[in-house]
Amino acid sequence: MTENDFQNKTVCVTGAGRGIGKSLALRLAQLGAKVIAVSKTDENLKQLVAQNNNIIPVCVDLSDWKATKEAIKPHLPIQLLVNNAAITILDSFLEVKPEDFDRLFNNNVRSIICISQEIARDLIERKLPGSIVNVSSQASVAALKDHTLYCSAKAAVDSLTRTMALELGPHQIRVNSVQPTVVLTEMGRFAWSDEKKAAGMLSKIPLNRFAEVEDVVEPIIFLLSNKSQMINGTCLPIVWFEIIAACITYGLGFIGNILSLIIFFSQEEFRHVSTGVLFILMTLSNNIHLWTLITEFLAVFNIYVYSGVVLRCRLNYFIQNLSRTMSTYLAVTITLDRLIRSELPMRSRIICTRQNALKLTLVYLIIFSILYSFWFCPMITLNPITNTCYSGQSPIFSDFISNIYLPVRLIIVCIIPVIIMSLANIRMLFNIRQSRRRVDPRNQIDNTNVPAVSSSIITNGRMTPIDRMLFYMMLISVGTFVVTQIPFNIYSLVRANYETLDMYTHLLVRAILLIWSSIYFGIGFYLYCLASPLFREKFIRVTKKLITFICRLRPA
Repeated sequence: MTENDFQNKTVCVTGAGRGIGKSLALRLAQLGAKVIAVSKTDENLKQLVAQNNNIIPVCVDLSDWKATKEAIKPHLPIQLLVNNAAITILDSFLEVKPEDFDRLFNNNVRSIICISQEIARDLIERKLPGSIVNVSSQASVAALKDHTLYCSAKAAVDSLTRTMALELGPHQIRVNSVQPTVVLTEMGRFAWSDEKKAAGMLSKIPLNRFAEVEDVVEPIIFLLSNKSQMINGTCLPIVWFEIIAACITYGLGFIGNILSLIIFFSQEEFRHVSTGVLFILMTLSNNIHLWTLITEFLAVFNIYVYSGVVLRCRLNYFIQNLSRTMSTYLAVTITLDRLIRSELPMRSRIICTRQNALKLTLVYLIIFSILYSFWFCPMITLNPITNTCYSGQSPIFSDFISNIYLPVRLIIVCIIPVIIMSLANIRMLFNIRQSRRRVDPRNQIDNTNVPAVSSSIITNGRMTPIDRMLFYMMLISVGTFVVTQIPFNIYSLVRANYETLDMYTHLLVRAILLIWSSIYFGIGFYLYCLASPLFREKFIRVTKKLITFICRLRPA
C-alpha cells in the first residue's frame, strides 16, 4: 500500500495503547493518515504520541456507551475504523459468572456496535464511503479450553461483521474482519512462553508458528486500503499460505530431473564427453536443491523431514545455498566447455575431459562449502515459541546477512555467471557461424575414427547430432538461468535495504519470485524435449524400453 491510499483520510484505531493497535496506529500515521488512537489507558496513549506526535489520542472506556459516542463526535468524519480493543477473561464453562459475561461482551462486542454506529451514521449522512475492520480471532471458529466467553464473543464479532457488511454495503461502507491466531505481542510472548503450553497450540496451526504483530497489521491495512474495494463481509484468517504453484514446480521439477538422469545414464556416448558429465552433475545438484526446498515446503504443513536445529536450520540451509551455487557454476562450466570446443577444437581434447570436469566440480564443492560455512553458526537456532528458524537474537548476524551476504550472493551467484555465460554464448555463436563459412569439402578432416563427442568439429557445415543436442541444452540452461534467477536475487537485496513494500505484499512477492527462481532447477527436462529432437528421440526410446520391461514383469 502507498501513502495515496491514506492521504487526507481519518482512521480511528481502538485499543491503540499497545500490541496490535499501537503498531497499526504508528504504521497508518507513517502512511500519511490522520490517526485517532483510542485507549482507556492515558499513560499508553502518551507513550504512543511520544513516538509520533501527529497521532491524536482519545482516552475513553469503550464499555461506556454514552462516553464513547461523546468522545468520538468531535473527530468526525472518520472514513476508516479498526475495532481492535478487546479483553480476555479465562474461565471454564461451568465457572462463567454473569458479571464476567457482561464485562467481556461489553468490551469485545457492544463497543464495536457503539463506535461503528456513530461513525457509519455520520458517513451515510455525508454520503462518504468507508471501511471498517473488526479484529476477531481464530478462537471464533476453534474451541479453546477455558475460553468460553472469549470464543463466544469473537464468534459474535464474525457474525456482526457479516451483518454490518450486508446493511452498510449499499452505503459504500465495507466491513471485514481478520482472524489472527496467537499473536506475539508483549502480552502474547509472555502468555505463551511456556514451551509445553505453546506446543499444544502450535500443533493445531498448519504453519506451526504464531503470528507476529506485522502479520496482522499488514492485512488490516490492505482491507482498509483501495486495494480491497471489492472485499466486503469477509473474515480473513491470518495464516500465510503457500501458492499451489509450489507443488507443481517442485513435483514436476523433481520428476523431470530424475527422467533426465535416466536418459543421460542410458546413453554411453553422453557419459563419455565432459559436457555430458557436467550435465549429469548439474542435474544431481538441481535435484538436491529441489529436495531442500521440498523439505522446507513440507514444514508448512507441520511435516518435518529433519528433527533438531542442526539439521533443520543449519544443514538444510547450507545445502540449499551450496546446491544452488553448484548448479549455477556447473552451468557456467558447461558454457565454457562448449566455448573451448568451438574455439580450440584440437586442444579441447586435452582440456575438456571427464577427469578435468570431475576435478573442477570438486574444487567448486570445497570453495563454496567454505563460503557457506557460516550457516552452521550457533546463532541460527529454533524459536521455542514459533518453532521456526531465526537469527533475530543477534543483530550483528542479521546485519551480516543483509549487508554482506545478500550483496555477495547477488554478485557471485547471479551477476558473474550471467556475464560469463552471455559473453561465452555470443562468442560461441560467432565461432559456429565462422566455421560454417570456412567449410570446404576438399579440406575436411577424416573423422571416421574419432568419436563424434570428442570435440565440436563441424562436419559439412553442420554440428553432429550429439553436439547439437548438447548445444541446445546449454542454450536452454543459460536462458532459463537469466530469466529465473535475476529477479529473485535482485529483489532479495533491494528488500533487505529498502522496505518499499508492506509485509503482506512483500511475502506474496517473495513467494512468487522464489517459486519462479525454483523453476530453473527442474524445467530442464521439459525444455530439452521441446528444443532437441535427439533428446526427445532418446526419451521416447527409453520410455518404450521401460514400458516393455514393465509388461514383461506382468504375469501372463
